[in-house]
Amino acid sequence: MSSRRLAVAAVTALALVAAWPAGASTTKSRTVSLAYQGAASVQGVISGTVDSQAGQFGYVELPTSRKERTVAISVTDARGLPVVFQLSQGNRSDNSTMTDIGEWCSSTPGAVRLPHPGQVVVVYVEIGSCGTSVSAPTTGTVKLTVR
Repeated sequence: MSSRRLAVAAVTALALVAAWPAGASTTKSRTVSLAYQGAASVQGVISGTVDSQAGQFGYVELPTSRKERTVAISVTDARGLPVVFQLSQGNRSDNSTMTDIGEWCSSTPGAVRLPHPGQVVVVYVEIGSCGTSVSAPTTGTVKLTVR
């Protein structure tokens, strides 16, 4: 390759790098909305789930791929009240594999890093308090955006 072509290629590469938005990633995100029913957890006391013939209560779960490193969550209750929730990751059937990531009111402040990419994300909908409001979830939607 001639020195002129090499110089043009270098300038082009530098222009592309400068034009690439800061923090931009080639990883695509996906957003999933899952319905929840009731609460099986009490804030600060117990994080649990209830499974019956009628379905699951108090949680939603979403499998992740090994490439997905973060999750942003928002929870909306049908009554419009704030909802406290706990985010965990791992196997619900084996408490020793579960990692508690954090607890928020209605939504995470942004994307939260997943400690175990490729493992199931579990959102426990809880009875408790969101600031000065009461969290007494009935039914609603958990929206998860993983990237």
